[in-house]
Amino acid sequence: MYNIAQAMPNLALEFSKKEADELTKLALVDKHIGELNAKIEKLNLSVPTSIHDTNAMATALFMGVVPFSFILALAIAFFTSRSISKPLTRFRDSAIEISRGNLNTSIETTSNDEIGELAIAFNDMTEKLQESYASLEDQVRERTNELVNANMELKQEIEERKQAEESLRESSEKLTILIETIPDIIYFKDAQGRHLVVNKACEELLGLEKDKILGKTDEQLLPPNFAEQCRKSDDEAIKRRGPVRFEEQATDDKGEKIFFETIKVPLLDGQGKVNGLVGVTRDTTERKRGEELQKQAAKQWQNTFDAIKDMIVIVDKDRHIVKTNKAVRETFPDLELHSHCYEIFHGVRVLPEGCVSCDVFETGLPSYSEYFDPRLKKWFDLDAYPVIDDEGRVEQQVHIFKDITDHKQAIEEKEKLVSQLQRAEKMESIGTLAGGVAHDLNNIRLVL
Repeated sequence: MYNIAQAMPNLALEFSKKEADELTKLALVDKHIGELNAKIEKLNLSVPTSIHDTNAMATALFMGVVPFSFILALAIAFFTSRSISKPLTRFRDSAIEISRGNLNTSIETTSNDEIGELAIAFNDMTEKLQESYASLEDQVRERTNELVNANMELKQEIEERKQAEESLRESSEKLTILIETIPDIIYFKDAQGRHLVVNKACEELLGLEKDKILGKTDEQLLPPNFAEQCRKSDDEAIKRRGPVRFEEQATDDKGEKIFFETIKVPLLDGQGKVNGLVGVTRDTTERKRGEELQKQAAKQWQNTFDAIKDMIVIVDKDRHIVKTNKAVRETFPDLELHSHCYEIFHGVRVLPEGCVSCDVFETGLPSYSEYFDPRLKKWFDLDAYPVIDDEGRVEQQVHIFKDITDHKQAIEEKEKLVSQLQRAEKMESIGTLAGGVAHDLNNIRLVL
């Protein structure tokens, strides 16, 4: 619309130039007409015989031609005003209206000359301008709606992006706090093994500030042997292209061994190319030392356990044998852990009735009984003691088998000796009684 309005004054200016050109042509025509009339008069008049006659003739001729020329000029001007100036004025007014945005204006004309053709072309132009303006308005309206929708979508995308950036920032802050507060050593390396990210624990291990660690490799930060272990584990993780667990060890400043448990994961880009790795390393020195102490304590306990000559068996609630000492293993060499105790000691496949030690799980009190193993042909003094957990429940039993066969045999031998002594004493008593009876009978016989 702005271009149309801008073009209208230029069109009016063009019409004004054409009007001036027409007036110039009319003036030239008037001049030629005057010259022509002068020649005609000159031909009709006789040749003057003197200068005075010539002047008189010229004066008369001038007085006759000038009024005629003036009238002719007025006629031409009137004609020009009616045929050119007024249409041009209408053109100018219409152009001004169009420049103001009024495209409904038109020029009325009945002539078939150039002005009429120009008016028809002008009216066609305004009609096309109206059509173009209407089409442009529709396009602008459609484009405006598209721009409004696009602007709304853009605002929504900007808002979503701001939210995503804020969420990413918060996540990054949380991740940084998490990495910094985790006591394990955490680090990120690029494909060349240079450290990109390290946490506080890593700084403490190396004894360096973060800015002195970033950008450097293990060879620049660690002792040669330890750096070589780390490089090999890096290569192994990259080769497997997945999480890998390693155990590594080094020597501290005091010459004592320190142990580490490390998990390394390679970082892959969208094309599956390794562009770095992340590692989490935990100092397991204290745990290793604790495990070693536990092993030593367990070994010492087992040695003490095995030093006891009585057979000792630990049984769980399901009557599975969970631990034995050396005396049991020597007596029952085919015994396997987690076997049922009644299969080993009673030779049956179901729990026997009247098993005194079974009541210990119910009562929580020790039981004492004698047990004869027909396969071993031995007597045992069986003591069952409960093992109580933190909640006061019996979770296991300790069975102690004391071999009392010799004691039993000694008692039996003693009982035999006592029985023999008692028989001997009885026989002696009978003999004494028989001797007394015989003496009395002899005395009676003598009397008789």
